Amino acid sequence: MNKKEILLNALICILFLLIMVTSILSIISNMAYIKMYKDVEVKIEAIASQTDANMIEIHSRMDAIEEHIEEVANKNNDSINSIKKSLRLQVDRLNEKVDKINEEEPDAEEEEEDLQSQGENTAVVAAATIIKDSHSTMIEIDDTPVTEEQNPVPSEAHLTPEGGIFYFGNQLETYYNLDMSVIVQVAHSNGISGEYWVREDGCKMLGSYIMLACNRDVHPYGSIVETSLGTGISLDTGGFAANNPYQVDIATTW
Repeated sequence: MNKKEILLNALICILFLLIMVTSILSIISNMAYIKMYKDVEVKIEAIASQTDANMIEIHSRMDAIEEHIEEVANKNNDSINSIKKSLRLQVDRLNEKVDKINEEEPDAEEEEEDLQSQGENTAVVAAATIIKDSHSTMIEIDDTPVTEEQNPVPSEAHLTPEGGIFYFGNQLETYYNLDMSVIVQVAHSNGISGEYWVREDGCKMLGSYIMLACNRDVHPYGSIVETSLGTGISLDTGGFAANNPYQVDIATTW
């Protein structure tokens, strides 16, 4: 074997070794890439799993928000219906007042007899001391000068113009704002004394009592009625009394 053949064989061996080393390095590199790919795949699966969990939580919260929105909407509808009912009651009362004004005036002689009869009935009623129900009693009205401290604005929950209605036990409370001059005159003619004035919160007062419209069968004329706004007196009535005998309409400036 000459030198050329030896050199050629050496070159071939070196080339073979280079190919082998390159192949081995390529295999190692591929294995590293495969491992890295698997690690990335595991991380992607973990992220996807967490994303699914987050989506489930998001949907759950969205359902809860939708339920809350529906609940708020229902409450708003109830509040609107209550306000509509209160407005209808006040419109009915206004219509009644208009009907009374349009009625023919009674003869002076008949009016005097009626007032005298009412005065006698009131005297009998004022002398009685009975309990009509949990909120109404009959007492004798006196002439003592009135200060706001005798019937102050309540600090606890009570009827407000914003609420429209209020339940004081089983007693439904609403409010109305009409001219009370005739009501005051009738009260005085029936022996119920006291000056007309307006309390700080807008309640229309006769003496130390808030002026009320009530069902006469539950709260007779001149009876004292406890309300969420303080102690009142039954001096008026209205068409609402037939629909809800336990409703009390409170005279205010609202």
